[in-house]
Amino acid sequence: MASPLKLLLLASFMMASLPSQYVNAEHSEQAASSRVYIAFLGERKHDDPNLVQKSHHGMLTSLLGSKEKALKSIIYSYKHGFSGFAATLTESQAKQLSGFPGVISVKPNQKRQLQTTRSWDFLGLPYDHPDGTLLEKANYGDGAIIGVIDTGTQQTKSSSSSVSLIVL
Repeated sequence: MASPLKLLLLASFMMASLPSQYVNAEHSEQAASSRVYIAFLGERKHDDPNLVQKSHHGMLTSLLGSKEKALKSIIYSYKHGFSGFAATLTESQAKQLSGFPGVISVKPNQKRQLQTTRSWDFLGLPYDHPDGTLLEKANYGDGAIIGVIDTGTQQTKSSSSSVSLIVL
């Protein structure tokens, strides 16, 4: 027969482990219904990228109820050219976030197939054009709209660690 002390310790251990099982089950259920959403907030409200990122964390904290949950949810902060972030959310959380002040749109992340890495061929431009002709025809870039394509490349990954980007 077990002593009362052993029974008490066993009961305490079992009771302490029950809530974590329920929390893990709830977390797994939420994780199964979650996906990555992109929240677009438009123009940056701060020049300091760290303040922009903190505002993203604050928005997610108010949505999710804790800073810890916000930091686990956020995947990336767009804080330089515009303001926005990618975060793992449920559909109802995404709908709720879309109603926050300053939020322009919240859309599910979509994987896109890259069309080309050879712009000359893709645009049908000849290789043997006289100097200046293309620039003149393009009005030296006046009125050109430049798009930013986020391919998801991470400099911390070994496959792209030797890649350097040139910004013109």
